[in-house]
Amino acid sequence: MEEAIRYLDDVDFFYNIPDGYRLMAVHDRLPLLRRPFPLHLPAELDGGVFFTTSPMSVESRGKKIKIVQTLHDLIPLSASMHREDPGLFYKRLKALNDHSDAILAVSEYSRNQLLKFFPSAADRVKVVYQPVPADKYLIGLSALPVVQQSVLEKFGLQAGQYCFYVGAIEARKNIDRLVSAYTIAAKGLDVPLVLGGIVDQEYVRDRHLEQYFAKRNSGEDAGRPQRRDSVRYVGYITELEKLCLIRNARALLFPSLNEGFGIPPLEAQTFGCPVLTSNVASLPEVVADSAYLIDDPYNIEEIATGIRKLLDDDDLCDTLRRAGYRNAARFSEHNFAEQVSALIDSV
Repeated sequence: MEEAIRYLDDVDFFYNIPDGYRLMAVHDRLPLLRRPFPLHLPAELDGGVFFTTSPMSVESRGKKIKIVQTLHDLIPLSASMHREDPGLFYKRLKALNDHSDAILAVSEYSRNQLLKFFPSAADRVKVVYQPVPADKYLIGLSALPVVQQSVLEKFGLQAGQYCFYVGAIEARKNIDRLVSAYTIAAKGLDVPLVLGGIVDQEYVRDRHLEQYFAKRNSGEDAGRPQRRDSVRYVGYITELEKLCLIRNARALLFPSLNEGFGIPPLEAQTFGCPVLTSNVASLPEVVADSAYLIDDPYNIEEIATGIRKLLDDDDLCDTLRRAGYRNAARFSEHNFAEQVSALIDSV
């Protein structure tokens, strides 16, 4: 945890507001409170920096407090891809533009999306790429063969004999097309697609995916997929299980429709797993030429063709594995810490 916040080494005060984001959410929904939430901080913090990890509707009134906000993406503006109220999210974006002294965007894609709405923010928005958020202790633990084997046995899997997806099971992640493409690509093969993450049940019902995400009975076999299933949902997995499953997968499949950054492909490359992902939004910016890119993630046949190539071609997987290692090295904690510190110092 200390390494994760090393960029705060020079901070004199770390002022944590319990449930701060929930407080802002309530404030945003009150119709009579049209202005952003006023920051009332102790007098000794005058001249300091108020830093957020996502857009908040806040302003500094009569205080010498600088505001630095983080922008991950503008996906909540699309009601078809996100459950947050687009109007409320736009209110936060407007406050971010009107009252922030600096804005940290996690990708050029997110920066450019913001500037379509608020071009006046151009001089205040800086792109800082984020590193893989995995805990160093868990990374080391997941490298142990005995730990990896235990996780594989839990889910009835063999190293290199499955493909993996991890993340939310929702429309934006394109899971229905991924499942359809995989059943085509892996036909006749005992190489399952393993899915892990929280399920949007409404999405599953709308896309008729119930057979893949039905709740399992409790008991000895609860949570254990059947060995012959071509698509296996393993539920919400722990961070350690995720890392072990990434390390041993044939490939990570991530044909998402929209990402502000896209952590899973970068995680996979960090741990030597070949990646298939979409050539849209921020994803080509993050993976560059180190992944198999799907030009049209709405095209099931194109996704299926890419999956089959990864299943059949060992040389392709080895090439992507080596390229992935090189690409992941760009996103170091050291670079992140230095750039965030420089951004805070600049306001």
